[in-house]
Amino acid sequence: MENKKILKAGLISTLSLLVISLIISFYLKLDEPVFLKVYKELELPTNQNGRYMDTQLHIRYITNVNDTRLVSHVEFEEAPGLMTSAYSRDPMVFSMFNNYNQGIPGDNVGRYSVRPIYIWINAFDMENAGDDIHITKAKVHFDNGDIIEADIGEVILYADDIRPENLDFMSVGGSSDGTHTTELQATEDITLLRVEDSLLSKFNHIVELKVNATDYENISGMKLQAGDRLNIFSKFNATDDIEASMYDYDIHPKLHYEDSEGNFYTYRFRNLDYRRHGFEFMEIIKFLRARGEL
Repeated sequence: MENKKILKAGLISTLSLLVISLIISFYLKLDEPVFLKVYKELELPTNQNGRYMDTQLHIRYITNVNDTRLVSHVEFEEAPGLMTSAYSRDPMVFSMFNNYNQGIPGDNVGRYSVRPIYIWINAFDMENAGDDIHITKAKVHFDNGDIIEADIGEVILYADDIRPENLDFMSVGGSSDGTHTTELQATEDITLLRVEDSLLSKFNHIVELKVNATDYENISGMKLQAGDRLNIFSKFNATDDIEASMYDYDIHPKLHYEDSEGNFYTYRFRNLDYRRHGFEFMEIIKFLRARGEL
């Protein structure tokens, strides 16, 4: 009799755990992939004829771990002249260890998988009018015919800038805490005017950016003589905002200045970036709840 009671209690516990597990699985299941936003500025290099050349954009999304679909194509309807090629694996990586027929790409984290999309952007057929191209939406096609219209944040494509002759590049450095430094040298007397950038203004609460130890918002009128060094310090600070901490950033602010004759110049620097490496299961759950997906 005692054994029957123990067996009955064991069965009840097992069934209870199974029911709880099913409830949790149902609650955690995503109806569709959730895209991790990117806030990036990408340079579009130009050829000798002034036509745009290729550049690459890397975005990621979270989906159920048992999702077997692969991305087959990506469209940017905000910029219909862009031609794109999309891959679930990095097409530039090729070795004996990279078998394109193996499994589903991505990093599995509990019930979820964080998966990459590598997008080659070809703007050759677009005229180089000097205007930035802004992209906030993507139409993502999967190999089973599904199409998802995703909010991907904000990607700004810009034509490469002419490097002025009155600032020489000296060095660049970085550390594991996300700090970046860029050192330039003035070849003639210049006066700094301002640093501006649309993405920088959106995220200045998590960005630290200094020019010669002065906050970038307070550099107007700063003078440099020929031979003086211009030191740019940048860092993305830690944030308690679970959404902001999961996204990728690559901001290229523009430094405006003038020479002693009143000629105006712009220098764009590129060492202000942050990319999330590694995800935890509970962290993903908190993020999905913050996004309203759970």
